[in-house]
Formats: sequence, C-alpha cells, structure tokens
Amino acid sequence: MKTTAPMLALVLSSLFAPALSGCAASATQDEARAPSEARDVNRAGAIQSARQDASRSYGDGWVTAVDAQYRSGFWVVELRAASGGGVRYSISARDGSIRERNTFQ
Repeated sequence: MKTTAPMLALVLSSLFAPALSGCAASATQDEARAPSEARDVNRAGAIQSARQDASRSYGDGWVTAVDAQYRSGFWVVELRAASGGGVRYSISARDGSIRERNTFQ
C-alpha cells in the first residue's frame, strides 16, 4: 500500500503538467499580442508629453498645429510651427516614454 500513493502522485503529476504548461504558454502568447484596450497612455497624454518635451527642447509658443495617430503600440505625434516645420514624436502607448524625436520641414 505504501508504494501506491507515490505512484498515484507521479501519474497525476504527469497528467496535469502538460495542461498547466499549455495554459502558461497560451497566456504568454496572448500577452504578446497586446490588445488595443491594454494601452496605458491615451491620445491626450501622448500629446501633452510631446508638448512638454518640445517646450523644454525648443521653447514655448511655437506650436500651432497638433496631430496624433495610434500605430502599432505607439502614438505618432506631430507638432507644427507656423513656418511649416515641426517635430515628430514616437511615444510608447505602454509607458509614455519618448522613443524617437525627429524634426522636419
């Protein structure tokens, strides 16, 4: 009788181990897809971040137009001056960090 309990435990663990590992793998795949409703930074927050950075880097008051679009996990924010030039930001929708900044004419 003493050998039956360890044998039963071994059989049960071998049955449940693949099921548990399959659940963990599918949860990881689902998290990697990052559904759109999982965004932490919204459009207004991305624009505010870009405006603050532009103010620190280039001075106040030159921004006359703003455009922001969500693309593949990032907010692409364009700030334009009256002269037509501007700054384009790529801001992470997850944490709000500025990943790229480019000036253009």
